[in-house]
Amino acid sequence: MIITSIKQEAKKLALTIVYSFVVIALHCQTYRVEETAKNFSKQEWFKMNGGVTLNSMYMQGNVPPSSTLSYLLAGNVHFQLFNTIQVPLSISLTNTGANVAYPTLPNRFSLHPSYKWATLHLGDITLPFSPYTLSDHQFTGVGLELSPDKWKIAAMYGQLQRKLEYDTANVLVPAAYQRMGVGTQVRYQHETFTIGSSIFLAKDNEASLLNQPDSVGIFPQQNLASQVDISANVAPNIRLMGEYAFSLLDRDMRIPSNGSRVYYQSYNMGIAYTFLKNELQLKYERIDPQYSTLGTYYSNSDYENITVNFTTQLLKDKVQLATNVGVQNDDLDGTKGSRTSRFVGAMNVAYTPSQRVTLNAGYSNFQSHKNVKSQFNYINQYDIVQNLDTLDFVQLSQNANFMCSYVLQQTDSQNQNVQFTTNWQQAKDTYIGISNPSNFMSMLNSYLMHTIQFNKTNWQVSSSFNYTYSDMQQATNKMLGPTVAVSARFLNKTLQSGVSYSCNWSYTEAEYDQFVTNIRIHSSYTFLKKHTLQASGTYQLLAKNTTPNIYRTNLTIAYRNTF
Repeated sequence: MIITSIKQEAKKLALTIVYSFVVIALHCQTYRVEETAKNFSKQEWFKMNGGVTLNSMYMQGNVPPSSTLSYLLAGNVHFQLFNTIQVPLSISLTNTGANVAYPTLPNRFSLHPSYKWATLHLGDITLPFSPYTLSDHQFTGVGLELSPDKWKIAAMYGQLQRKLEYDTANVLVPAAYQRMGVGTQVRYQHETFTIGSSIFLAKDNEASLLNQPDSVGIFPQQNLASQVDISANVAPNIRLMGEYAFSLLDRDMRIPSNGSRVYYQSYNMGIAYTFLKNELQLKYERIDPQYSTLGTYYSNSDYENITVNFTTQLLKDKVQLATNVGVQNDDLDGTKGSRTSRFVGAMNVAYTPSQRVTLNAGYSNFQSHKNVKSQFNYINQYDIVQNLDTLDFVQLSQNANFMCSYVLQQTDSQNQNVQFTTNWQQAKDTYIGISNPSNFMSMLNSYLMHTIQFNKTNWQVSSSFNYTYSDMQQATNKMLGPTVAVSARFLNKTLQSGVSYSCNWSYTEAEYDQFVTNIRIHSSYTFLKKHTLQASGTYQLLAKNTTPNIYRTNLTIAYRNTF
């Protein structure tokens, strides 16, 4: 038994965190109050910079909702005390979705004071540990990061998910128990090696909901996830890497005797060899089926992946080449009705022959092979010969892209630039070498843009043309159209105004389908160097040959203050 109780482990973890912080703080550095006060007196005690934006948008049209009014208050403010203490503040408030309940609120507020190697996080924050434990999951609470000398220590405690009662009138938003989490990460970075470990605990509050939503498959859960990783230079040009993680999850913590407890593992390892300006990497990763942790919004699971990566620079660093190939398999425990083997291959080349020309091209080819087993084999299998009686499917996905940017003219009076991009995608399924038309998709996107900047008059003119062609499910579609935009700066560049027009024609099976046009006018005025007023209006018209026209009008007003 790895743990006997989540509560007991949480208490041990809290004591360990406190003890570690105290020991490291005492070991790394001591401060004399007299000297600190003397240094503070010689410095400017307060500075502030950043920006705040207030945005309001009104939309009206002839389709529901006929009109809406929304606002957004966003800002990033940085306070500095005595040139030493840093206090960044971030805020985002909006009424969008005010009438809808969410497990995580759209409004954000966070404060991040720091002093030397110590940083405190307060509010709505993220503190990633590992993709297998806590990974970019927002929580509301407190976090702490310490980086004395060669150590990096992090800890967090807060609400991962707020309670949300089950609402039969809004089934698209699922019910949710209040979920709390606590975790810590310790890492030591030496010149030749790095070792780290993290542990994360999460638990739902069973009493947070008045009505338990068992009928919709939502149960109170608890989770213990931990990982350890290490990387070391075993030779001047060779580096080894490895990571192991496990997740112990109670899918319904109300069930006694560990009836709902599941145990998952994952690990990865790799080797990197660097020579000249080249790097060669070999990686292996395996994640158990259904691997999950309450510290992530989404977890990849049930696959093992072997990849080879190679990067190099050629022609005096004018060419950057990156390529990777690999094989990926699923159905690691043999419980699925099919097993998929996937070939992964990709290449990207960037070439800069001169300061005026930039070229970039890439290609990827992902192939999946699936053996679909019959139910008869599952019930009556007695030898390996029966595996020959399977259905063989192959899925092939391809992607190619190309970008070219060329500076036509670059003088004191005028700058001209042209850019072309194109992207092609294709995906199809085959069975014993025969393509399945219902699962075929091919798409081509191309974009050409020309820009002229008149430096002396502060005018800019741009024109572009886009073309999209798609072929899917035995139907072809294409959309094409131009865009023209003009902007200028006046009053010593304090006033900027512009207008743009775009239109697109859409065709299905070579027959006209619809016409979309957009007209946008925008203007911004900066006064007293730090204050900016912005206003924009957009009109959109959608004309289909089978339904009445649809129109939308948007009006946006914004104020921004930088300091």
